[in-house]
Amino acid sequence: MGKIYRDVVTAGTTKFVKIGVTHETTPGAKRRPREKSTSKAVAAGNERNAKRNLQMILNNNFLPDDWHLILSYGGAEPTTKQARKDLDDFKRRMARAYKAKGKNLKWVVTTEFKDGRIHHHMVCSAGVSMEEILTIWRHGHVLHRALSKSGDYRELAAYMIKETSQTFREPDAPCRRRYCCSRSIERPVADREEGISAATFLKGPEPDPGYFIDPGSVFNARNELTGRGYLQYVMIKLNSGFLKGAMCAEQRIKISEKQVDCLLQCSMF
Repeated sequence: MGKIYRDVVTAGTTKFVKIGVTHETTPGAKRRPREKSTSKAVAAGNERNAKRNLQMILNNNFLPDDWHLILSYGGAEPTTKQARKDLDDFKRRMARAYKAKGKNLKWVVTTEFKDGRIHHHMVCSAGVSMEEILTIWRHGHVLHRALSKSGDYRELAAYMIKETSQTFREPDAPCRRRYCCSRSIERPVADREEGISAATFLKGPEPDPGYFIDPGSVFNARNELTGRGYLQYVMIKLNSGFLKGAMCAEQRIKISEKQVDCLLQCSMF
């Protein structure tokens, strides 16, 4: 039987938690048959993981008053190949401008080109004025928004993933991944705690001191490939500016016995 573990990834004002069961085998025991998954289920799981990973990246690397830029085109619409060249040129010129001011440029980019006119979404660190950015992008308009004071950019990440979920595998896609990151992006690492008892888990996960659990983030499912169950949720700092924080200081998420059974049964091989 596997052991219940708890992975915690601290990303800015948030903590992403995953509770699951380790894969352990008993000598002589038969391995549990791998569950069959449809291509749609696997695709949905991949998109869900991509969204969660991007949420952690944004929360870990960006701060309030950093930028969400939408780079659009005026005049004739470019080909996707030309749009990629334009974006690469913009990133190079941005890097030079930041370096000249002694600033470190971080960015995450997605490109949408199927529904409507082609445009780029870039989340980037602050470092130069918006007037300078407007001169660096020479192909059209720049819509810009400062990131919110909450430090929680999960909705923005979900939007960016949704924009590219149907196009990133296209042969002419400007970026052949769901999103592209600068080398300066710091990817958060999970801290693992093992040996959590089923009885403790049944009581329901409690938020860490100074945090609350976002009810909308609680997700219980099975891995599409291994069939093992897991539970995910997000904790947010109480003083982060998230509107529900003051209401949730004593919050406890209730976990049913069925959910615990799901986790434990998936550990039997």
